[in-house]
Amino acid sequence: MGFLKIHLIGFIKSNCQVVVHPIIHSYGLYLRVKFIFIGIIFILGWGSLSAQPQLALLKKDHVVNRFKEGEYIRFQRKGSNEFIRAVITGIHPGYFMLGEDTIYHYQVDRVDVKNKSIQGFKVASIGKALILAGVSLVAIDVFNTLVIRDTSYEMEKGVATASVGMVIAGGLLQIFNNNYFKIGRKRKLASLNLR
Repeated sequence: MGFLKIHLIGFIKSNCQVVVHPIIHSYGLYLRVKFIFIGIIFILGWGSLSAQPQLALLKKDHVVNRFKEGEYIRFQRKGSNEFIRAVITGIHPGYFMLGEDTIYHYQVDRVDVKNKSIQGFKVASIGKALILAGVSLVAIDVFNTLVIRDTSYEMEKGVATASVGMVIAGGLLQIFNNNYFKIGRKRKLASLNLR
């Protein structure tokens, strides 16, 4: 019976012996090297991917915002009227470092979150928009009456009511703004993900 050769996608069957084609063999080696290379990168990078310490702002045990080492933080100490802005150089249980200064969590009165994204809406920006809209309403009404209709200006009751209402609502939102996270009983500052 002679030799029976059947070509099967990269394999040659010859007298019940399977021989791997050289092209397929080199491709398989390529896949193994690729898998090993990715595995080594994953193992070496695991240390940097592990939990990094973070300074968290908690509201009723929910994280509102986070700060990492190397980020700027702006906060006010208890009993002081001045805000401190500095880079966080270290985060530890119960305190964080700003350069060589140690700031304990209980020393912080409020944290400025104006430039950080937080869950919910920003009250202060809505207040500014309402004040601007109230003033703009009067300015547009004056311009429309004096320039477009070319008549003497007399403020209508509806325009006055709407304008004053928007300015008052915007002023109240400015007073109760949420640009600052006030540390208290339900709002806390905590160190998370410590190694």
